[in-house]
Amino acid sequence: KLNEKDVRDLYQVEIMIQNTSIQFGAQNIDEAKRKIFEELAEEFSQTYNSGDFDAYLSASEKLHNEIVSLCSNEITESICRQIGIRNYRFRLMSLKNPERFRNSYQEHLGIINALLSGDTALAQQIMLRHLQSASEVVTLQVTKLKESDL
Repeated sequence: KLNEKDVRDLYQVEIMIQNTSIQFGAQNIDEAKRKIFEELAEEFSQTYNSGDFDAYLSASEKLHNEIVSLCSNEITESICRQIGIRNYRFRLMSLKNPERFRNSYQEHLGIINALLSGDTALAQQIMLRHLQSASEVVTLQVTKLKESDL
């Protein structure tokens, strides 16, 4: 059974990994990575506008993995993949909320644009808000599920 601590623990680790990856990896965005991020921005727009949750979740996973890959650290990438597997259902729960889905889209584009413009601090700020907001929505849903079991 999911509980609030599971959600909090997972998102705390993801915040640490994502923001550290932005901090240490942003300077490694070359033309190939720039193209990947630009393509991801387009993929987010297409999947958001079509309302295709599965494709949107796939784009989200790709973005978070690309950010971690900027550091070229295989251990961190492995941890990120493990978190991604555990976090998939949390992301799905989060995006079932229409407001969260819209905000997630805007946050993803904001992160990409900040990275592409070289604004590491802004990318980190948006990432923190993005993951904290998702955590809050999922925690609320887990609490409601727990209460409905009573």
